[in-house]
Amino acid sequence: MGLIVFILSNYYPFLYDEPLVEFKQWIEQDSISINYGVRLNNPEKNSIQPFVQYISDTLTHTTAGFTGILSKNNLSVFFTPVVSTGNGRIYPYRKWKNKISGGFINSGINFKTKNLSLLIGNTRVVFTTSPFNSPILSLDTPPIPMLSYTLKFGGLTITQITGYLGFYSGTLYAPDVNPSDTVDINRYLLIHRFSLRPYRNLGLGFTEISIAGYNGGFDPTILNPIGIYYVKQFNLWSNVNIIWNFDAVLKIKKTILYANLLIDDFQYEEDPWNEPAHMGINTGIIHKINNYTFVLEYNMFTRWVYGHFYVWQRYTYGNYPLGMEPASDFENLIIKIERGILAFDFEYRKKGETSPFTSWPVDYTRPQGSENSFPENNFLSGVVERNASIRLALLKKFNNYELFTQAGVLYSKNHGHISGENKVFPVFLICLKGIFKISMEEK
Repeated sequence: MGLIVFILSNYYPFLYDEPLVEFKQWIEQDSISINYGVRLNNPEKNSIQPFVQYISDTLTHTTAGFTGILSKNNLSVFFTPVVSTGNGRIYPYRKWKNKISGGFINSGINFKTKNLSLLIGNTRVVFTTSPFNSPILSLDTPPIPMLSYTLKFGGLTITQITGYLGFYSGTLYAPDVNPSDTVDINRYLLIHRFSLRPYRNLGLGFTEISIAGYNGGFDPTILNPIGIYYVKQFNLWSNVNIIWNFDAVLKIKKTILYANLLIDDFQYEEDPWNEPAHMGINTGIIHKINNYTFVLEYNMFTRWVYGHFYVWQRYTYGNYPLGMEPASDFENLIIKIERGILAFDFEYRKKGETSPFTSWPVDYTRPQGSENSFPENNFLSGVVERNASIRLALLKKFNNYELFTQAGVLYSKNHGHISGENKVFPVFLICLKGIFKISMEEK
């Protein structure tokens, strides 16, 4: 897994602005947005946005393409084809003649009215419960074929996402745990979110995530945003990986406090396999004074968050984790200072060896015992990798163009979870984006 996901908020900063943009807007406004917690659509209408990006750190990667947005009345069509070259884990990564890769990283149709937003496409939905990367859904995943819609009822907003994660054919459990049982199944990502703004400066949210699977046919009830997946699982479904996220944001003048509590599994009674709670905490503060914006954020996620004993129910999409990068078994501290076109970023992170792709430590087909139970260590397992980075960034807008550049240094101790392997990497990124309006008037 490349360190680019540690350095940047996402793979394509020119295309997917950090949710921090919304938080900074709330500071300047007299209230928090009613649709707090989720970004509905691209604000640019009827435009062509060409771009090129070059990245160099632990990998080298160049991407070029454009975003087209065509809008009329309440309907928008958007598409982003790209070509890229270099190495790393950035989508699209499958190369033609081992030289160049290409594909659409975003495409679909969006229908929007005052109280309804309907999205169909091979795309993504940006959750803005945290200014950098929400625990609900990472910005770093490939586009997902999905149907998403958002309904607004006064201060209540309901969002439903039904995404297709592909066909899985393989072992039911990890091969090194139990290679005999196999499964063929279609994987679906189900997310529904309820956000409430009871007061102008207070937002509360509850999001439920499920990885569901079907051997054939299609269950139309997965399009229903009303209800609780956990209740349906208890009454009708077999075991399904369900994750809850509770979030809140509070605005006090020029200060915003925010927090997310992710519960993958909570042990409300003693578990015979010694399974611990699987949880994550994201919390921080944003404050503006004069022309300076300060951001301080802390994250801590336990060892087995986003994982599952069934391989197909892991919170993953191909080779990518769906949750907050770097997913599980980590803690980090982020400091960001902005003034005008300049920004300073510092990040310190400790990461254990466990990830959502790690084999579950228990084989439930065998009796529990000392050799078939969860280890006592539930946080920062194995050889802990410790990373610290400092970056300076500049975002300059001129005429129809935006230039973003970032330079810094990354120090990695126990790099790759190899004890004593210490490395220093220079960091450099530059991207140029144009925005050109086009006319859709009938002649």
